[in-house]
Amino acid sequence: MDRHRKAADRALQTLHVLEKEKVRTDKEDALWTIYGDANIEYKIRELFGKAKREINCMMGLRYLPFIEHIRIRNISLRLLVISDDPELEGKLRNRFPGKDADIHVITTAEFRVPPPFAPPEFKEFHSQMDVENILELFIDDEESLMVPPFISGSVSVLNTRNKGAILQMKMFSQLNWKRLTEGEELPFPPPPVQKSRRK
Repeated sequence: MDRHRKAADRALQTLHVLEKEKVRTDKEDALWTIYGDANIEYKIRELFGKAKREINCMMGLRYLPFIEHIRIRNISLRLLVISDDPELEGKLRNRFPGKDADIHVITTAEFRVPPPFAPPEFKEFHSQMDVENILELFIDDEESLMVPPFISGSVSVLNTRNKGAILQMKMFSQLNWKRLTEGEELPFPPPPVQKSRRK
């Protein structure tokens, strides 16, 4: 029994060392899926904790308890929460103070306003959406978590460290962020570029 206990202790110590090592490969898998609230909460906390430069996050209320007790180091935090609580923005600003904190709370009605480039199917898309399930989290442009905001029995999170996927998702997220927080509308698709004619 002693030999088994000692082997188990050594294995556990080795596992802790391996968990702390950052293993990267030249090819990152494009996408992972994480299931279950406990696993999702763990991953969100892990990412908030390992951020070195910046955190960009848009979330529904479902995920707010996962970050309420996290301490953010002296890094840039952009947080957008969808909620109808008029006092929430002030609470979040107190919880995450600092000159590098850009915090906004928008109502569900504001979130549901379609962008000007939305196709006719947008209303049907929005009828299938549960804004509480929305999560877009980008950490240092190194890793991201995304939750498709659709109504379903269980929630699954899409997780990637693939640089191309992260930058593409972040680009669309930033366009949406500007539209929701600053009212900045961008034409989509962009107008055609006029070519000058040479004589």
